[in-house]
Amino acid sequence: MRIKRCRICNSTISNVLSLGKFPAVNYYLTLEDLKEKEKKYPLNFCICETCGLGQLDEIIRAGELFSTYHYVSSSSNPLKKHLESLGKVCRKKFALNNAASVLDIGCNDGTLLNYFKKFGIITLGIDPAKNVAEQTKKTGIKVISNFFTKKLSKKLLKKEGLFDLIFATNTLAQVIDLNDFALGVKNLLKVNGSFIIEVGYLPKMLLKKTFDSIYHEHYSYFSLMSLSYLFDKNALEIYDAQEIKNHGGSLRVFVKHKENNKIIGTNRLKNILEKEHELKINDRKVYGKFVDSVLSFKNEFRDLLIELKKENKTIVGIGAPAKSVILLNFTDINHTVISYITDSTAYKQNRFMPGVHIPIMPENKLNYDKSIDCFLLLAWTYKDELIKKIRVLQRPDVKIIIPFPRLVIL
Repeated sequence: MRIKRCRICNSTISNVLSLGKFPAVNYYLTLEDLKEKEKKYPLNFCICETCGLGQLDEIIRAGELFSTYHYVSSSSNPLKKHLESLGKVCRKKFALNNAASVLDIGCNDGTLLNYFKKFGIITLGIDPAKNVAEQTKKTGIKVISNFFTKKLSKKLLKKEGLFDLIFATNTLAQVIDLNDFALGVKNLLKVNGSFIIEVGYLPKMLLKKTFDSIYHEHYSYFSLMSLSYLFDKNALEIYDAQEIKNHGGSLRVFVKHKENNKIIGTNRLKNILEKEHELKINDRKVYGKFVDSVLSFKNEFRDLLIELKKENKTIVGIGAPAKSVILLNFTDINHTVISYITDSTAYKQNRFMPGVHIPIMPENKLNYDKSIDCFLLLAWTYKDELIKKIRVLQRPDVKIIIPFPRLVIL
């Protein structure tokens, strides 16, 4: 479905960057799948010059992307630690006891909710991926397998009541109807409750030139400006925000009911908004340098890997996140250049990367493959942890290629 108007404010959106056609990033192929022609969809990044929302103009039906999902939070140790840390911070900040209730929208495998459950706090998860929801239920967490909407919130209000805290970590970018979602949150949030979200941060994407975070599952790319516009429109209000390192650069935002005058906005919220106004994050002209750097990177990255291959170097990828699907497809780097990719997620192993068909192997293959000349860190947001793993292999002669935030070889 092609859209021409902003999904927050209904203004006309402007195309900034057309990346080409790409497959769905989280469907890793079997041998049987390779016999069939893959579906590919246009990937165009646009900006709304009224509210500042970055967004795609080609919307793939949410049910096609999320009804079955193969990414689980606990498969990444850094992400697991991050979510547990978030739980600890919020339990202390809001002085939660066993009478408190927490809702996690897009709860995935329940990593965040498990933290609260340990302290006797009432928990509820919502996730549309039926396969993930079934596994989460086995851990003792109550999960509703559905998309969160205003309509669903009314049903939940009757059955579950209001919540002290509502979370949506790396979920909001995957929501098509943002206003409907915000109204649903408002329906379920206690008068003095808080809604805490984490989203990829658009200004960081521009600064680091990380176009690999643009893919079909991410319908939206947020700044504090666009989030403020969204919540203000729906009788909610941001009272605090902070930049965090997660996923290569994210924003954590705290939201309350607009009529709640007990909570005052913080200085760091004001400071971030001021920086965004200085940057002119909603001005299409600001994105010119970003586009130029993306096109320049494509040539530089591709030339580097092709030259290494000409020198008969064996290149192996480390990590097969969604980001890597975009990076490899955009730069036309396929199985003829990269021998294989390793990943710790069991589902991805012994399958193939969408579009470029590079085989994905278990991590332990690195322990005995002595033919490797170069490691390409595709899961570059976890580079520190991955470099430690590589160093344990005691292969000082092997080069390490890190694509972002700038292309370097160690």
